[in-house]
Amino acid sequence: MKIAICDDEPIFVDKLKKLVNKYFNDKNISHSIDTYLNGISLFTNCSIKNVAYDLILLDIEMPTMQGTDVVAKLKECHKNIPVIFISSKINYGDVAVELRVYRYIYKINIDHKLQEALDSILHHLINNSAEIDAEDNGKIIKIKISNILYLQSCDKKIECYLDSGKIVYIKSSLKDIENNVTFFRFVRIHKSILVNFDRSSFENKKIILDNNMTLDISRNRKQHVTNRYMELMST
Repeated sequence: MKIAICDDEPIFVDKLKKLVNKYFNDKNISHSIDTYLNGISLFTNCSIKNVAYDLILLDIEMPTMQGTDVVAKLKECHKNIPVIFISSKINYGDVAVELRVYRYIYKINIDHKLQEALDSILHHLINNSAEIDAEDNGKIIKIKISNILYLQSCDKKIECYLDSGKIVYIKSSLKDIENNVTFFRFVRIHKSILVNFDRSSFENKKIILDNNMTLDISRNRKQHVTNRYMELMST
């Protein structure tokens, strides 16, 4: 597992690196950690030198290039990379939701919140390989749940919209899907629609999918969706 840590405070970078190293060593998971003291260096390595990371732990307020700008630019070409914001500030929650940051941890809580976040990341990466049966032109195929943008109920089937542009069908109900732990990171934005949190962003009270398609949130679910997106960033 390849990890990047970026913060303009060298002492905190060293502390965070030790915590991350201990976590993965305790789990006997092979890993490497690159550290950066500014956002430009991280962005340059990822975008120009094509260095790929499985996880980025990133400060928000840094000189020259802020963490929010780094994430916004990285997600133009690496949409699904898990990012954890680690900051001493508490006023970036809305931005973190829009950027689909995986977690938001306050520096003061790092000692007891980091392990929970890394546990969740590992669970997320494992679930990214989870599959489900679907019907495609009369044939039963396997699809990765991570490739689903959203699900919409239609008669007695569920239309499954994939990132490839294809639509396949699942014989189930939205309620059963919603209660399936594998679909924990799906959010109901309408009585007939479940959206994949990891393949969407929440902007101006609308859902923007990875393919830039926009979905409206039903009026009576707007607060629920806001709460769920914030919750999924912290679980």
